[in-house]
Amino acid sequence: MKLAEKLTFLRDNKEVFQKELASYLKVSTGTISNYEKGIHEPDLDTLCRLADFYDVSTDYLLGRTSVPFPRRQGAASDRLEELLLDLSGLSDDNLRILKLFTKFLLRYELRALPKRTPKKVV
Repeated sequence: MKLAEKLTFLRDNKEVFQKELASYLKVSTGTISNYEKGIHEPDLDTLCRLADFYDVSTDYLLGRTSVPFPRRQGAASDRLEELLLDLSGLSDDNLRILKLFTKFLLRYELRALPKRTPKKVV
């Protein structure tokens, strides 16, 4: 999906009119229309503000990743994003090994968690 299509999709998904987005970005509705038609592309500052508005990464908007990760919602989210981005260059064999290792780690982590006892409702 190209930038223009993503911008249209995100705006429609958020149920925002071009006029509202234009007001937020301090540009004209014609500029928003041109972005969504692919006639013009936003500058870097506007691209960052669009990412903020839609709560996605600039990498998603630029097509560097197909997953619209929320931007910086904590260490766990950052680690997940880094992990998914780094897997793209691995061979099929290494991906299989990583999958097996991940299953092992998950099993180990689950056994290491303390067992919870249900609370009694009074």
